[in-house]
Amino acid sequence: MAYPTVKVEISFVDSPYNPYYTTWTDVTSYVRSASVRRGRTDDFQNFDVGSATIVLDNRARRFDPYNTAGPYYGQLLPRRWIRITADPGTGIGYQNVYTGYVAGWPVSWTDAGYDSTVTVECFDLLGLLGDSELPPDWISGERNLGNYWAWWAADDQPGSTTITNRLARNAGVNLVGTTGITQLDPFGAGYRWTPKRPASTMTSTTVGLNVVGTLKETAIGAYIALVDPTPSSNTTIMSFGAFTIVNTSTGLTVEFIKSGTKYTYNLGTGVQTFQPFHIIIVSDVTVSGLRKIYVNGQSVTLSATTAATGTAPTNVATVTDRVAFQDFFVWAQEYGGWTDAQFDAWAAYNYGLAINYYEETTANRFDRYMATSDLATIQYQTATNPETNVAQLALGGPLLPAIQRTADSEGGEIYVDKAGVVTFVNRSYAAAKGAGSSAATFDDTGTNLKYGTNLEIEYNADTVRNSITLNYSGGNTYQTENLTSVTDIGRAEFSVDTDVSTYDQAASLAAFYVGTGAALKPQVSAIDVSPNTANSAWATILGLELLDKITVTRTPSTGSVFTQGLCINQIQHDITPNQWKTTILGSGRYVGWFVLDVSKLDGPDLLI
Repeated sequence: MAYPTVKVEISFVDSPYNPYYTTWTDVTSYVRSASVRRGRTDDFQNFDVGSATIVLDNRARRFDPYNTAGPYYGQLLPRRWIRITADPGTGIGYQNVYTGYVAGWPVSWTDAGYDSTVTVECFDLLGLLGDSELPPDWISGERNLGNYWAWWAADDQPGSTTITNRLARNAGVNLVGTTGITQLDPFGAGYRWTPKRPASTMTSTTVGLNVVGTLKETAIGAYIALVDPTPSSNTTIMSFGAFTIVNTSTGLTVEFIKSGTKYTYNLGTGVQTFQPFHIIIVSDVTVSGLRKIYVNGQSVTLSATTAATGTAPTNVATVTDRVAFQDFFVWAQEYGGWTDAQFDAWAAYNYGLAINYYEETTANRFDRYMATSDLATIQYQTATNPETNVAQLALGGPLLPAIQRTADSEGGEIYVDKAGVVTFVNRSYAAAKGAGSSAATFDDTGTNLKYGTNLEIEYNADTVRNSITLNYSGGNTYQTENLTSVTDIGRAEFSVDTDVSTYDQAASLAAFYVGTGAALKPQVSAIDVSPNTANSAWATILGLELLDKITVTRTPSTGSVFTQGLCINQIQHDITPNQWKTTILGSGRYVGWFVLDVSKLDGPDLLI
């Protein structure tokens, strides 16, 4: 066999978000040329969007989106699936070379109109994710917090007297008063609009959120609100259902009424007047009363004292709910109710999402971000054994930079593999590959895969990074350097933005970056591979994936033998009827590049 058998297929009918039932149409007989490039050219860059260019014979206007008589008319749409596979002839069948999406269908007419081509430019899933956006806040879109019956993000149009319930599980929410909501500076990320009133319009009975209907919990339930109390002492700050938050001379208290009796709970000194706080109240109104109070995600020790007989209904589960903001200094945002609160861990999770600052592993963060896209789970692969925790959550904005930042926080990598799967690998992945056996070995002795006589080996500091500035959650910065490397070859600085959660983890990650970046290694370039026409050689080349380890050996006429192990940074295939050229850029973390050029091969005019 002169070269692998190539197959190019397009799915003209499937959505880019539906990989399960993709219907492939073989268009190989119309392909004049194809090229693929996947990877990056620098160790300290993110992996680029994988691209492909395929030139299709369009003389019969088969791929012309304007040809109403064409076989694919109405199906020649952007973002149709496309894949390139190749069979090396060893019995293993067709192997993935590239999987991605068609950017468009540009028609070109040449030779006075006697020839026509459609040059299809393609991109992989990283390119598709470039158009995805993160949610404007995390808490209101969360579906793992329990069975909550109402959520008001208070992000309606300024001046509105109706606040929308995000879950739409009740008859509506009216804002009582003479003026609408006012835009104020948020207390924290995710909080936007506040129902705040001028003093002239405030009364204890007409200002607040009225929930129409019988919407209280029937068993265990929770209420959450962000409150900024700035009233005088002994003033009711906020009331909802059977609960009232009161500012007293001894601090903030929560009053709870059950069966006509009022119980008072002191929140203690953890809640300071004039400081916004996040409160969760968990109760079982019909059975055991107040269960838990959480302030800023932390449980407050309850020491109830029976006060006076209250006036609230004895069964709050069957009455109209009300959230009243009874002092004009009070701001409140993001109010909601649940029917199955899960106590401590649940409260901490709820609070973390509410302020967009929740600690979790980089793998969990990657999953959280990817779940906001329309991709199926089989289209992305999460890192196993993550080594870093992150805290700060990205709020709104593009998805792709957020997942890249997660990879930087791990010290790992994100790339799209040959099958089109977004792949996130942990910090140790490349190092483990580099320490393992080679997926391919190239030498000049004829023992392994061959390359030509020309070889260049550079030895300079271009790829060295010996002084690291690492930014992490909470606006913190950690700096470190390899003093020996700085002294020997000069300072080579590198800055990386991360969401690493703690100082210790930031120090560990920075040590990893500078530990691998400070080493001075040879850069190998421009290796021309001798003809590899054996099927087994093609199987090896087609089997290579990004970050796989390969080894190159040079045997000079005198002196020692040069051998260097490299991890693959970039793979490129250029395929025409009489040539298959493969180019590979390789390095470890900080070693050089080399190029493998496969010699010209014979073949027919089309790739059949």
